[in-house]
Amino acid sequence: MSQIIKKENITISIGEYENQGETKQRLKVIGELITKRSDDGTVYQYGELWGPTGSTKFKVFAQENEPEQIPRLQDEPTVQPPEPGYFFANGAIMSAEEASHYRDRGFPPWVAGTAPPELTKKNYSEEI
Repeated sequence: MSQIIKKENITISIGEYENQGETKQRLKVIGELITKRSDDGTVYQYGELWGPTGSTKFKVFAQENEPEQIPRLQDEPTVQPPEPGYFFANGAIMSAEEASHYRDRGFPPWVAGTAPPELTKKNYSEEI
């Protein structure tokens, strides 16, 4: 014997009204949706809509074809803001990654328009 899991009213808003200074929705129940579990354990739904000329029964079916997928926007790659104080010889500001080569080796920022310090094997070699 099938078992009713849930009965839900199908409700629409047919307007608004004021009640003690608050705007409230005027709701009307136009039908019901019933969810049942059959003897074999499957869950299904059906319902009934009521109207001025009678009622209409309906069944709910699983969607046969997948809904059209909305393309997900790719996140823009995060661009590091330029590192102020670390400049190329032509005055262009270095990116954070480019400036890290100097900053990580203890070079302080320098004035725009001057050549960056020279990275030698001594101060550029990686520690092992």
